Amino acid sequence: ADTGLSFPSANTIKFSTGGVERMSITDSGVTGTGIGAGKILQVVQKKLASEFNTTSTSYVEVTGLAQTLTLSNSSNKVLILVNLHNVTHGASFMRARSQLRFGDFSTADGISTNLIGVYNLTGGSGTEYVYIPHTHQVLHTPGTATPTYRIGVTLLEGSQTLRIYGDGNEDGLESSIVFMEIAA
Repeated sequence: ADTGLSFPSANTIKFSTGGVERMSITDSGVTGTGIGAGKILQVVQKKLASEFNTTSTSYVEVTGLAQTLTLSNSSNKVLILVNLHNVTHGASFMRARSQLRFGDFSTADGISTNLIGVYNLTGGSGTEYVYIPHTHQVLHTPGTATPTYRIGVTLLEGSQTLRIYGDGNEDGLESSIVFMEIAA
Protein backbone atom coordinates (compact mmCIF):
# COMPACT_ATOMS: atom_id res chain seq x y z
CA ALA A 1 0.00 0.00 0.00
CA ASP A 2 2.88 2.40 0.63
CA THR A 3 5.00 1.44 -2.42
CA GLY A 4 3.92 1.91 -5.97
CA LEU A 5 3.73 3.44 -9.38
CA SER A 6 0.97 5.91 -10.25
CA PHE A 7 -0.28 7.96 -13.16
CA PRO A 8 -1.97 10.91 -11.41
CA SER A 9 -2.43 13.08 -14.51
CA ALA A 10 -1.62 13.29 -18.22
CA ASN A 11 2.10 13.04 -18.99
CA THR A 12 2.98 12.22 -15.35
CA ILE A 13 4.38 9.05 -13.76
CA LYS A 14 5.16 8.94 -10.03
CA PHE A 15 7.09 6.39 -7.95
CA SER A 16 6.67 5.99 -4.19
CA THR A 17 8.33 3.93 -1.47
CA GLY A 18 7.53 3.95 2.24
CA GLY A 19 4.47 6.08 1.51
CA VAL A 20 6.65 8.92 0.18
CA GLU A 21 6.92 10.11 -3.42
CA ARG A 22 10.53 9.48 -4.52
CA MET A 23 10.43 10.35 -8.22
CA SER A 24 8.20 12.10 -10.70
CA ILE A 25 8.56 11.99 -14.49
CA THR A 26 6.67 14.62 -16.48
CA ASP A 27 6.98 16.18 -19.91
CA SER A 28 9.19 18.81 -18.17
CA GLY A 29 11.77 16.32 -16.88
CA VAL A 30 12.64 14.15 -13.88
CA THR A 31 12.54 15.26 -10.24
CA GLY A 32 12.80 13.45 -6.96
CA THR A 33 14.68 12.61 -3.78
CA GLY A 34 18.36 11.87 -4.45
CA ILE A 35 17.99 12.26 -8.22
CA GLY A 36 20.21 15.34 -8.54
CA ALA A 37 23.16 14.24 -6.36
CA GLY A 38 26.43 14.72 -8.21
CA LYS A 39 24.79 16.69 -11.00
CA ILE A 40 26.47 19.86 -12.28
CA LEU A 41 24.04 22.69 -11.60
CA GLN A 42 25.97 25.66 -12.98
CA VAL A 43 29.31 26.53 -14.56
CA VAL A 44 30.95 29.94 -14.09
CA GLN A 45 34.20 30.97 -15.77
CA LYS A 46 36.29 33.95 -14.69
CA LYS A 47 39.08 35.09 -17.05
CA LEU A 48 41.93 37.40 -16.11
CA ALA A 49 41.31 40.46 -18.31
CA SER A 50 44.86 41.84 -18.27
CA GLU A 51 48.35 40.81 -17.21
CA PHE A 52 49.09 40.77 -13.48
CA ASN A 53 52.65 41.47 -12.28
CA THR A 54 54.26 41.22 -8.85
CA THR A 55 57.66 40.96 -7.18
CA SER A 56 56.14 40.41 -3.73
CA THR A 57 57.68 37.80 -1.43
CA SER A 58 54.40 37.47 0.48
CA TYR A 59 51.04 36.46 -0.95
CA VAL A 60 49.22 39.10 -2.97
CA GLU A 61 45.82 38.65 -4.56
CA VAL A 62 45.72 38.35 -8.34
CA THR A 63 43.29 41.19 -9.01
CA GLY A 64 40.59 40.35 -11.49
CA LEU A 65 40.20 36.66 -10.61
CA ALA A 66 38.08 36.86 -7.44
CA GLN A 67 34.63 35.33 -7.82
CA THR A 68 31.60 35.15 -5.54
CA LEU A 69 29.17 32.39 -6.47
CA THR A 70 25.49 32.02 -5.70
CA LEU A 71 24.83 28.34 -5.03
CA SER A 72 21.37 26.82 -5.10
CA ASN A 73 22.06 25.04 -1.78
CA SER A 74 24.66 25.71 0.92
CA SER A 75 25.44 21.98 1.20
CA ASN A 76 26.49 21.71 -2.45
CA LYS A 77 30.13 21.32 -3.47
CA VAL A 78 32.18 23.45 -5.86
CA LEU A 79 34.63 21.91 -8.31
CA ILE A 80 37.30 24.54 -9.03
CA LEU A 81 39.70 24.37 -11.98
CA VAL A 82 42.43 27.04 -11.95
CA ASN A 83 44.73 27.57 -14.93
CA LEU A 84 47.34 30.32 -14.62
CA HIS A 85 49.98 31.08 -17.26
CA ASN A 86 53.26 32.78 -16.46
CA VAL A 87 56.51 33.35 -18.31
CA THR A 88 60.22 33.84 -17.77
CA HIS A 89 62.85 34.67 -20.36
CA GLY A 90 66.58 34.65 -20.95
CA ALA A 91 69.04 33.05 -18.54
CA SER A 92 66.75 33.60 -15.61
CA PHE A 93 65.39 31.50 -12.80
CA MET A 94 62.23 32.03 -10.81
CA ARG A 95 60.33 29.99 -8.24
CA ALA A 96 56.92 31.08 -6.98
CA ARG A 97 53.80 29.71 -5.37
CA SER A 98 50.09 30.17 -6.04
CA GLN A 99 47.29 29.56 -3.57
CA LEU A 100 43.54 29.19 -4.06
CA ARG A 101 41.80 30.90 -1.15
CA PHE A 102 38.29 30.79 0.26
CA GLY A 103 36.88 34.01 1.75
CA ASP A 104 38.33 37.46 2.34
CA PHE A 105 41.91 37.50 1.01
CA SER A 106 43.60 38.91 4.11
CA THR A 107 42.09 36.26 6.40
CA ALA A 108 41.20 33.59 3.84
CA ASP A 109 41.84 29.92 4.27
CA GLY A 110 44.19 28.44 1.70
CA ILE A 111 42.43 25.40 0.28
CA SER A 112 45.02 24.51 -2.39
CA THR A 113 48.67 25.51 -2.83
CA ASN A 114 50.79 24.86 -5.90
CA LEU A 115 54.52 25.43 -6.44
CA ILE A 116 55.40 27.26 -9.64
CA GLY A 117 58.88 26.40 -10.85
CA VAL A 118 59.91 28.40 -13.89
CA TYR A 119 63.32 27.83 -15.44
CA ASN A 120 64.99 28.86 -18.68
CA LEU A 121 66.07 25.52 -20.06
CA THR A 122 68.18 27.00 -22.86
CA GLY A 123 70.36 29.37 -20.81
CA GLY A 124 69.74 31.88 -23.57
CA SER A 125 70.47 35.53 -24.06
CA GLY A 126 67.18 37.00 -22.95
CA THR A 127 65.11 36.41 -26.07
CA GLU A 128 64.00 32.86 -25.32
CA TYR A 129 60.82 32.39 -23.32
CA VAL A 130 59.59 29.55 -21.13
CA TYR A 131 55.82 29.35 -20.56
CA ILE A 132 54.63 27.15 -17.73
CA PRO A 133 50.97 26.85 -16.76
CA HIS A 134 50.16 26.05 -13.16
CA THR A 135 46.90 24.53 -12.10
CA HIS A 136 44.70 23.69 -9.15
CA GLN A 137 41.85 21.18 -9.22
CA VAL A 138 39.85 21.22 -6.00
CA LEU A 139 36.47 19.86 -4.90
CA HIS A 140 35.46 22.17 -2.05
CA THR A 141 32.47 22.19 0.31
CA PRO A 142 32.12 25.86 1.27
CA GLY A 143 29.21 25.46 3.73
CA THR A 144 27.65 28.70 2.50
CA ALA A 145 25.42 29.58 -0.45
CA THR A 146 27.61 32.57 -1.42
CA PRO A 147 31.27 31.49 -1.34
CA THR A 148 34.05 33.79 -2.56
CA TYR A 149 37.24 32.38 -4.07
CA ARG A 150 40.51 34.21 -4.76
CA ILE A 151 43.99 33.41 -6.07
CA GLY A 152 47.16 34.63 -4.37
CA VAL A 153 50.73 34.43 -5.65
CA THR A 154 54.13 34.98 -4.04
CA LEU A 155 57.68 35.04 -5.39
CA LEU A 156 59.87 32.56 -3.49
CA GLU A 157 63.16 32.86 -5.34
CA GLY A 158 64.57 34.88 -8.23
CA SER A 159 64.68 38.55 -9.08
CA GLN A 160 62.27 38.61 -12.01
CA THR A 161 58.75 39.92 -11.99
CA LEU A 162 56.15 37.17 -11.73
CA ARG A 163 53.88 37.76 -14.74
CA ILE A 164 50.45 36.11 -14.85
CA TYR A 165 49.09 36.41 -18.38
CA GLY A 166 45.63 37.83 -18.96
CA ASP A 167 43.35 37.76 -21.97
CA GLY A 168 44.59 39.39 -25.15
CA ASN A 169 48.36 39.00 -24.62
CA GLU A 170 50.62 38.63 -27.64
CA ASP A 171 51.17 34.90 -27.06
CA GLY A 172 47.50 33.94 -26.92
CA LEU A 173 47.73 32.57 -23.35
CA GLU A 174 45.05 33.33 -20.81
CA SER A 175 44.57 32.66 -17.13
CA SER A 176 41.17 31.61 -15.85
CA ILE A 177 39.19 29.84 -13.14
CA VAL A 178 36.20 27.59 -13.80
CA PHE A 179 33.69 26.91 -11.01
CA MET A 180 31.16 24.07 -11.20
CA GLU A 181 28.39 23.74 -8.63
CA ILE A 182 27.83 20.06 -7.83
CA ALA A 183 24.55 18.98 -6.22
CA ALA A 184 24.98 17.36 -2.80
